[in-house]
This record gives sequence, C-alpha cells and structure tokens, in this order.
Amino acid sequence: MAYLVLSFLLALAGFSEPVPESKIRPLSGKSSNDLELRIVYPHEGDTLDVANVRFAGSVSRNARVRVQGQSVRVFPTGAFVGLVALKTGWNSLRFETENELRRVAQTVEIYRPPDRTWPEIPTSVDGDQVWPGADVHVVSGEEVQVGFVGSPGGTAFCTLATEAEPLLLKETESPRFPGRRGIYMGALVVPDSRAFTDAAVRFMFQGVDSTVFQFEAPGRVFANSADSPPIGVTQDSTNFVFDQLGGDWLFELPLGVQVPLLNRRQASYKVGLPGVQSTFMDTASVKRLPADSLLPKITLQEIELSDDENWVRIRLVLSDRVPFRVSEAEGGLVELALFNLEKPSALSLPAPMGGPLRRLRVKTGVEGALVVQMDLKERQLWGYRTYYRDNILYLSIRKNPLSESLDLSLRKLNIVVDAGHGG
Repeated sequence: MAYLVLSFLLALAGFSEPVPESKIRPLSGKSSNDLELRIVYPHEGDTLDVANVRFAGSVSRNARVRVQGQSVRVFPTGAFVGLVALKTGWNSLRFETENELRRVAQTVEIYRPPDRTWPEIPTSVDGDQVWPGADVHVVSGEEVQVGFVGSPGGTAFCTLATEAEPLLLKETESPRFPGRRGIYMGALVVPDSRAFTDAAVRFMFQGVDSTVFQFEAPGRVFANSADSPPIGVTQDSTNFVFDQLGGDWLFELPLGVQVPLLNRRQASYKVGLPGVQSTFMDTASVKRLPADSLLPKITLQEIELSDDENWVRIRLVLSDRVPFRVSEAEGGLVELALFNLEKPSALSLPAPMGGPLRRLRVKTGVEGALVVQMDLKERQLWGYRTYYRDNILYLSIRKNPLSESLDLSLRKLNIVVDAGHGG
C-alpha cells in the first residue's frame, strides 16, 4: 500500500519511472541488522537416522517464525523449538523469520539414511547401527541406552564389562525407526563407577538359523561417582534446556554457565539441576571440561535494587555464573531459582522501593535450589528480562506502563482512519 501511494505521488511530481520498492528505506531508521535468525540445531550436513528431528533456534524479539512453511511459537526471549518430519535422503529445512520491516530465510541441509530391514536368514547384524555409537560419560545409578539393528526374530543379550547378569534385549519398534523390525534395545544401569572405567558394551546375538554373533559397541562407558559428575560449560549465547529427549523447552542459559553432566543420550546431555527432575541440553551447546574438573562452589554475595522510569532492577552479585530459571507463580509472585549454589550464611536484603515490588525474600527451594521470591503489588507481570554481566545476574521487572503518570488522553492527537479495501 505504501509503495503504491509513493509511486502515485512521484508520478504527480513528473517522474515517469516509479522508485523500486527495494530502494525505499523504512522511515523508522532501523538497520537490516535488527532482524536476526540463528539456528542452534540441527547443523548443516548432519546425518540423522530418525523419522522426526527436533530443531531449536532464536530470533530477534517480536519476530515471527515459520519452519517448512508452518508457523512456530516464539518465546518472549526470542527462542523457538519444534519437531519436523524427515524423509529418507537429503532434506532441506527452510527457516524463515520476519517482522514489520524485513524477512530473513535460512536453509539447513541434513541427510536421513534409507530404511532397511535385514532378512531373518541368514542372520545378520548392521555394523553401522550399534549403540552407544560414541563414548558415554555417566554417574553411578544412571542408565546407558544400548542396542543394535539386525535380523528379526533373534535373541539378544548385552553386558557391561564383566557384569555377571546379562541384560535381555527386547526386539521392539523404536520411535527412531518407525515400521522397522529387527531393532533390539535395552538400558544398562551403572551400579558402581569404580568397576566401569573405560568399559566395553558387549552383545551376544543368536538368529533364527542358530548363527551366533558376539560384538562390541563402538562407544565405551566412563562412569563417575554421583558426587563428582563430569562438568560442562555452555558455549553459546543461547543454550536451550529441555524437559526430556526431544521434549518441550523449559528455559535457556547464557554463555559460560557450568553444569553437571549426568549422562549422554543420542545428541543430548542429561544435566543435573537441583529441584528439576530431568533436564537435557544439546551436546553442541555444552563443552565438556577435562575429566578432573570439579563444579565450583559458587556463592551469592549481595543483592541490590535500583530503578529507572520503566524498570526495577534486581542485581545479584555471584562468585561465578550459575544456571537459573525465572517463573511466575500464583498471586503475583515471581521466582528466580538459582541452581548449584552454596547456601548463603547471611544475606542482607534491600527494602523494596517504589514500583511493582511489595516484598523481596530468599528461601531454599526443592532439593537445595536457592529461590529469590518477588511479591508484586499487582497480579499482572508486565514483562521481565534477565542477563549476565561478568558474574553479576540482572533481573529487570517492567513497571506498569499504564501508570497514572502517563497521559492517556486523546487530546491533541491526529487520528487517521483507514477505510480498508473492498466492501
């Protein structure tokens, strides 16, 4: 519409050729860098032997997203996640985002190998489909997912190192391979980390023609005690945390946050956060630290309050960065949960100033998480934002934009009515 009006005015001024729309600069003054699209997963050129793949990414705030032409929910932080079906062979996943000014698109090419069901006779094993396919680092009590693809109708067992009791693997249909037979799967529990350092996962498989195969998985098992798990650190500006493998988005973590790595399943780490039963992160988002790394003892040293015309800022001074989660509870409560944090011996809390805060307090949450609880004067939360600056965590709460200090009258305003089209 704006382009047609501009062309008409130029024609009246004596210009015979209208200005191309691509040459018209928006009056808002925003640059093209104001709209960004970032794909966290999957990666260009990945080979994924799954029927559905989870994608994750982030965009500029207030932007819309489509994946393969379908609209996708964008969270207030700009994060988006979802599932998309894959066909066998190469798949072109098209991601698009747009706002009022601009549109950006990006395509990621990934490959899904063809489905294959092996014949019952002669007995066969697919050497490319044995897992764990890579080394697995776990803590005692965790499960290791094991299995392989071979001829249907057979009997399969699996052992971890010299464990006396072999695990019977069930032939089952896996969500990873819908409609395929000959998939044998199970879960080995690691009971004692000292007995399973660099341990092999061994299989014994007997087919319907009585042929027997014995083989090992490519990945080895490295186990830690529960009180000294492997440590990883987030290595991206946006790192998504999910409630299960291929599950829903819970929250996101910034760069440089250390987390315990309890297990590795497929392309995800199971991450230990007190008070959260199961959380997973993409392996691409977390860099595993050296084996002798320990989770640092991090303390909350100080809490400060400040404000300006639009925001109340809560400033938390920490000795190092910790994982955190913001949630809104019933009755106008906002809770900031801090994970893997030492319990403070004494902490002076500032008195709330003018604005949306009525009360500020600190309590111990489920299984040791430290919770900073903010009691709002209103039930309505108008918005918030969180970010780290060095080791200082900032939580800003939006003041009521409809406060009495604002002039909401219609006096001295020019109102334009668009009659629309057709009718």
